[in-house]
Amino acid sequence: MNRVAGPDAINPLARQRDLNTHLLHVAWGHGRQQVVGYAYLHKDKDVATASTATYGVRWTGKPAADGGFGWSAEGARQYDYANNPLGFEHKYWLVEPSWTQWGITGKLGWEFLGGDSCTALQTPLASMHAFNGWDDQFTVTPATGLQDYYVTLNGPLGRTGVARRFAWTVTYHEFRSVRGSARYGSEWDASLSYVLMPGLNALLKAADYRADQWGRDDTKLWLQLEWTGKQPL
Repeated sequence: MNRVAGPDAINPLARQRDLNTHLLHVAWGHGRQQVVGYAYLHKDKDVATASTATYGVRWTGKPAADGGFGWSAEGARQYDYANNPLGFEHKYWLVEPSWTQWGITGKLGWEFLGGDSCTALQTPLASMHAFNGWDDQFTVTPATGLQDYYVTLNGPLGRTGVARRFAWTVTYHEFRSVRGSARYGSEWDASLSYVLMPGLNALLKAADYRADQWGRDDTKLWLQLEWTGKQPL
């Protein structure tokens, strides 16, 4: 596995990992609903303590074409696996109801990544930046676990003309521990995208993290051009 740090990283384990990993997904859908069962059997030959087995179920429901209620609900357990010398069992929960109206979607979310003060549930194959805040404070789950309470609004600026080429997202996070009563911090995330032409998008994105008992205050800003291939407007 080639990691995001690239070939110039000082630590060789930040560049590459030798893995023996098996992933299984079984999905069943009916109407707007889908249920997925999964198993991730992840053996890390370079870092034995990163080897885990994760089993879970995810249930999602999409809103109707004209809007309405949607949801995501998920539960999983993660165990030590293969060559891991540690012994642990961690729980994962996600509850995310949503409502869509006039093209705008609002979500309330609670994500729970268990921890026992020595080890915590980890997601070694995840796209870390997409979860638990864009400021990347929690790419590794703290040993005392992580609870992410969040609210998100997103949608287009308009439904006709140039305005429909714009899309925006605003999210607020409250981060807390699972063990103890630590309040890690809070974060605002916001983005504005614009379709310059079919397949070419511009994106302005910002993240602002305010630390309480984890990390430090930090602000990040991105300006991106993305080519995705020709798509209809």
